[in-house]
Amino acid sequence: MAKLDTERLLKRFRTVLLADLDPKLAAITAEYATEDAAEFGGSITLETVDSDAFFFNSSPVALNFNLFILIGVQAISSESVGPGVVKGYEIFVTIGHTGLKNNDNHNLIESKILRYTRAIQEVITDKFDQIAAGFSFTGVSELPANPEIQLESGETLRVSGLVFSATIA
Repeated sequence: MAKLDTERLLKRFRTVLLADLDPKLAAITAEYATEDAAEFGGSITLETVDSDAFFFNSSPVALNFNLFILIGVQAISSESVGPGVVKGYEIFVTIGHTGLKNNDNHNLIESKILRYTRAIQEVITDKFDQIAAGFSFTGVSELPANPEIQLESGETLRVSGLVFSATIA
């Protein structure tokens, strides 16, 4: 059996997200359909993430996609515990959305970003044992909110994300 290292861990995050994120997005869209009709006059559609739009750490190529996912290591720590070592990992998963126009409804944009973040959190926490067998899941936190970034194309880049913490002895 191959040793679970950082590269394999990141690949497992990607594999699970590729398999389970789109169905989760569809479920969340359906869940909010009635509320969206009342607030926005129709349903907010959460677009699917292209399978080529998943990147490790960061990549300028990501901006070629309206919707992209970055997966990477925020921190790795180690601590001696008796004769062994406990390693702690903080893995970030961010979603970037560039398909938003300056004139889009601000509340609609915020709702989309929150729903994408929720979908990522639910997929990862539901499948954490599959992603990181042998690791102990210790928590999830949101990355600080990022401001809107105006791109030369006139679109607005919005990024939201989560940090998943785990340890392995």
